[in-house]
Amino acid sequence: MLRYRFTFFCTLFLILPFIAMAQGQNNMWTFGHNNGLNFNTTPPTFFQSSNLSTEGCASVADSLGNLLFYSNGNTVWNATGAVMPNGDGILGNGPAAGGLPASCAQGVAIVQLPSNHRQYYLFTLDAAEDINPNTYPGYLRYSLIDMTLNGGTGDVVAGQKNIVLDEAMSEKMTVAKGAGCYYWLLTHRNNSPTYRAFKIDATGIQPAVSSTGSWPGNISAGQLKISPDGTKIANCNSMAGSGIEIGSFDNTTGIVSNTGLIDATVSGIGTCFSPDNSKLYICGMGNLAQYDMAAYPNFTSIESSKVILSTGNSYSNLRNGPDGKIYIAFYSNNPFIGIINSPNSAGTAANVVINAMPEPAWAAFTGNIYGHGLGNDNVYGLTPDITINPSHDIVGCDGNNLTLSAPQGFSEYLWNDDIATQNRQVATTGTYWVYSSNVCTISIDTFKVNFVDIAVDLGPDTAICNKDSILLDAAYPDATYRWQDGSDNATFLVEKEGIYSVKLSKEGCDKSDTITISYLNPFVNIIEDDTLLCKGDILKLHLESNPLSSYDWNTGNNDETINVNQSGTYTVIANNVCGVFSDSVNISTQDCDCLAFIPNAFTPNGDDRNDIYKIEPRCNAENFSMSIYNRFGERVFQSQSPDVGWNGLYKGQLCDAGTYFFFLHFRGPRGNEIEKKGDLMLLR
Repeated sequence: MLRYRFTFFCTLFLILPFIAMAQGQNNMWTFGHNNGLNFNTTPPTFFQSSNLSTEGCASVADSLGNLLFYSNGNTVWNATGAVMPNGDGILGNGPAAGGLPASCAQGVAIVQLPSNHRQYYLFTLDAAEDINPNTYPGYLRYSLIDMTLNGGTGDVVAGQKNIVLDEAMSEKMTVAKGAGCYYWLLTHRNNSPTYRAFKIDATGIQPAVSSTGSWPGNISAGQLKISPDGTKIANCNSMAGSGIEIGSFDNTTGIVSNTGLIDATVSGIGTCFSPDNSKLYICGMGNLAQYDMAAYPNFTSIESSKVILSTGNSYSNLRNGPDGKIYIAFYSNNPFIGIINSPNSAGTAANVVINAMPEPAWAAFTGNIYGHGLGNDNVYGLTPDITINPSHDIVGCDGNNLTLSAPQGFSEYLWNDDIATQNRQVATTGTYWVYSSNVCTISIDTFKVNFVDIAVDLGPDTAICNKDSILLDAAYPDATYRWQDGSDNATFLVEKEGIYSVKLSKEGCDKSDTITISYLNPFVNIIEDDTLLCKGDILKLHLESNPLSSYDWNTGNNDETINVNQSGTYTVIANNVCGVFSDSVNISTQDCDCLAFIPNAFTPNGDDRNDIYKIEPRCNAENFSMSIYNRFGERVFQSQSPDVGWNGLYKGQLCDAGTYFFFLHFRGPRGNEIEKKGDLMLLR
């Protein structure tokens, strides 16, 4: 029971914002000369618009009160005040006498299509001043506005402009909600008692339904209104001595019935029911009156309940505000708007303030004439058919996005996480709701998404010792397995090199993994070759091995490198998973310092004793060179070998006894250059 209660409340929270959609559509009024009234503020405030009309006009906002578009029946402006690309050339609502536009009392009405939230019908009527039975017979026309056009600022749909619905119409036009998900556009013929009601439903505008009222004569001008509950009508006639017609309205059939006249000696121009339907307000050229509707259909009692609330002004138009008050417009040079602050209250408790809102200076027409029409009411809040569909159970595979699709054929979609498209992607387990709507149809769908949790990891590519084996483990709860050889166990024993793969399956989801198994080439190697080392020098021996090993040198060391400076054989033993391996290197040493023997005298007298002067490097000497010079700097001997010495001759002649000088150069076994010089004695 708790689970169903939870689902119910979740569904309610999803629906409620849309049931409450019809809250802001009447919050932005445009009327008169560039005038506008913003009910999104408290109290409402004036704003400047592009509108230009003396009477008929209409505007519409979205559910949040953001202005969408407006029209005076000749032109359609978008929310920025710019004319829509196809918004010129709308026929209807004037021009009026004196060159002022839009002088039809209720010459413009806007109705949202029941089949599409973003499209609107714009209805227009001809002004009474322009009606001519032969050339201009009082047309009722419509044009279609699509708010998805022109980058979302809206436009009149090509081919859906100034389409004639009917003719011989008066200046009267109002809209009411139907008993189902449809609207009624109620009009009245000129010079006839006939009402014409057009049903507007999801399939379009239906043929008119006619019904007959009580007026026999000319009733072209004045407001026609339907009570907020859709059950009563009030019809004013600006012609003197015409009275006010009251009747019943059937919002199922569109029929007007049980009509009667009150105050037959007066003329009414503006009319409006109180928000609670209990009071009727009528205004004309001289007074503003209230009537009690509780006695309907006793017209005599209604007339006797009349209370004059204000006199001495040229009243022209009444309109219910979204704040529960009734607003009053005036003819001629009255630069203000009046307010009935408590219209549900009887008599003077209604609290009428005539000059409640002084209009801004820019709202005046040439000659200080202010627009005396506040615009037609917008009617919203149709009751849609709501369908809560059975839950959809959907399984997705972990790691892959899943597409959820709401039903086709709706104009708006909203998911529980504010995504506003028909289709959306999900990647996590959970419950998702989608609200699919037209004006008349709501479908609520629930998707219970379960992403199957499945994973497989055979690990990184691995090398094993020759003739060893390894067990691959792919076990995962509730999964089935298919290895590369077709086996279906959770594990697989590898006994030779190769590429191994497995595919896991669970609830229609698959995951795969592959691993390469190769054989190791185990070894240990001392990188340095056998080496002849100079005494006193140090050589560092380095190891490389495969696989990772521990080491044991015959020196007792266990590191990857050791330092040696003695002759001998150095051996290392490596232990790893594949076994025991060894390597050795031989190191020899020698005395690399050259302690050359340099005699300081010799006696070249032919007795074979000390007859030759030699310098002995006493090491491996390369690039040997020895030169001997006399005291005059003349070179008397040169040798390129330590085995060749000087015999005391120069150019075949015995040199004189005395002092001579030697210069010695050679390269030692370490590659170092050695130079020595000194003197020697030649003795006779």
